[in-house]
Amino acid sequence: ALRVSLVTVEGSTNDFGDSQLSVDVIADRMIWEAVTKSSVIREGASEEDPIVRNVDESGQGEFTVCWDPLDGSSIVDNN
Repeated sequence: ALRVSLVTVEGSTNDFGDSQLSVDVIADRMIWEAVTKSSVIREGASEEDPIVRNVDESGQGEFTVCWDPLDGSSIVDNN
């Protein structure tokens, strides 16, 4: 039941035209939360939200990270 509820189409697309699945959105939120808590990351961007955003409140971050929150999510329901 959990798997079926997570692998649903959100009804939206990302900036690249890919349909967003709920697992994409959940994974992206989780990574953004982790990135904003890091003391070494200055900026971040993702496939779901490709605008580079400053997440460094301390001004000490050194790195910019970019990610695909769940690569291959389109085949999750097949696994």
